[in-house]
Amino acid sequence: MVSLFETYEKQYGALTSDITLNLGRIPSLKDDERSRIIRETSTLFDETKDILEQMSLEVQDMSHPLKTKCANRLHCFKCEFEKLLTEFKSPRYAVRTMSDVSKRQFEGDEESLREEVLYDSDMRARLLDNTERMARSTNRLEDGLGVALQTEEVGGHILNDLGDQREKLQRSRHRVRVKNPDALRIEVVDAAKDNVGSNVPPEPSGKT
Repeated sequence: MVSLFETYEKQYGALTSDITLNLGRIPSLKDDERSRIIRETSTLFDETKDILEQMSLEVQDMSHPLKTKCANRLHCFKCEFEKLLTEFKSPRYAVRTMSDVSKRQFEGDEESLREEVLYDSDMRARLLDNTERMARSTNRLEDGLGVALQTEEVGGHILNDLGDQREKLQRSRHRVRVKNPDALRIEVVDAAKDNVGSNVPPEPSGKT
């Protein structure tokens, strides 16, 4: 179960890496190449969505606490996917027609082109930064869950030890209750004999 989830996780990472790469390339592409990469990216989004659905099914069949750990990771992946998809739907990644290209060339909008290049560079940096933050958040969640599991395990050992000690104490008390009455009676008889012996007056010495 876990190995299958991890396999899906690796596939998700490869797909989102390709998507991020394409999002950085598309604004600078033209004509047929731009259209081809846009179609390719759209297919990558469909495949990534299918992987997330498979991961959701795997999480549903898991048992606690592994289910909680994988569900948190899946939530991070879905948030990242939605951000990438929202960005891809923006007009910057739409297919351009020849009329659009001709119009821009005619207007000679160099300032807009320069701003677009700067925006693309910033977008790539932000996408990479978001991916790194997601990875760090996932690691922190895993570390926290690991500590919680260790604490739970230690607590379980302590409770087991206390239970064993309690059981031993109860057995010891039972043995004392079973054995001590006879021992106590013997001690009482011996003590009574000692008292009787000490209270007997001494015999006369025979002297007149």
